[in-house]
Amino acid sequence: MHLTEDYIEQILREVGEMTLPGFFVTAEVIRGAAEFPVGYREFLREKYQAIVEKGISGRIFSFRESGWHIRFAFFPTDRVVEEKYALKNRVIRRR
Repeated sequence: MHLTEDYIEQILREVGEMTLPGFFVTAEVIRGAAEFPVGYREFLREKYQAIVEKGISGRIFSFRESGWHIRFAFFPTDRVVEEKYALKNRVIRRR
């Protein structure tokens, strides 16, 4: 496996294991790099605190470090996801 793919897998796993009560966080790696990004955990904690303590309305944040660009989205777990963010499956009927 390519080193960047290993890093991406590690990032996704760690984001999924983070404890951010009241939110489910997704990560989309826009661009990877050879050097592992070390600041994304603190970045997520800071954004979480801003949402919880300051009530900021933004829920999508872009993290950039060492050639990496990762987009994180915070989804509240106490309500239905807005239509524009919902993942949907379409059924295609064939005759």
